[in-house]
Amino acid sequence: MRSICTLILGLCASTLAHAQLVNGSFEQDGQFSDTGWTGTCAQPGGGNEGAPGAGIWHATVMPGNFQGCYPAYLYQPIPGAMDGQLYLVGGWVRCNTEEPCLGGYLGIGRWNGSAIEVDDLNGVQGTDWTYVEIVDTAEIDDGEQAVVVLTAGSIGGPISPAPTQFDGIQLDLAMTVNTAMEERVRHFVDPTSQVLYLYAGSGTITEVSVFDLTGRQVTVKQRGPSRTVQVALNGLPTGAYLAQVSTAAGGRTIRFTTW
Repeated sequence: MRSICTLILGLCASTLAHAQLVNGSFEQDGQFSDTGWTGTCAQPGGGNEGAPGAGIWHATVMPGNFQGCYPAYLYQPIPGAMDGQLYLVGGWVRCNTEEPCLGGYLGIGRWNGSAIEVDDLNGVQGTDWTYVEIVDTAEIDDGEQAVVVLTAGSIGGPISPAPTQFDGIQLDLAMTVNTAMEERVRHFVDPTSQVLYLYAGSGTITEVSVFDLTGRQVTVKQRGPSRTVQVALNGLPTGAYLAQVSTAAGGRTIRFTTW
């Protein structure tokens, strides 16, 4: 599988349209749900500490073990996927506890009816919700099906690593990388005026929501479509924040720091 680019809270790729992904927020009717998802070793558990902007519930995925069941994948087929199509997969990931944790990873794989093969994954280790994205092509032969894959890794021996949590999983058909670079959202924080500047290039921004790393929303700015937006950060404590930016092409998540 050919990896085009991988990024964490990155801005590499824009999208043409949402592809069909079922239940990316792992909840239905106010309750945890794993509808649409299949585990190669076990179905995911659920928790009610959802990621920013992704609802209440999240999925908890256990790592695989070389002495038992591995690789431990949670996957969902991509309806109508064709060989060579470029996809953007994104979602929130975090470790359940700091140690030991193998991290959480996502990507595009292929299902041949009996096993899943994955060449490229992107992920993180850490207990803070982090938005992870990967852009990759679906490379499938006759009789195979492209799938979205989530995993908490695999390990051997008696150690039992902590599970990984996933939420807000999204799938999009991606544009070419050159077009995406032109339409990405750029940002800059002015430490003197305490203002977050956002610029969408040839795109337009319609809303900006700012969260701290606990997922608490600290400010929101709505306005008519505009290429540039300024968000006042006055009064926010020094630290890292996440800005969810809604554009005409879809959503973006940007990490920035105030000081």
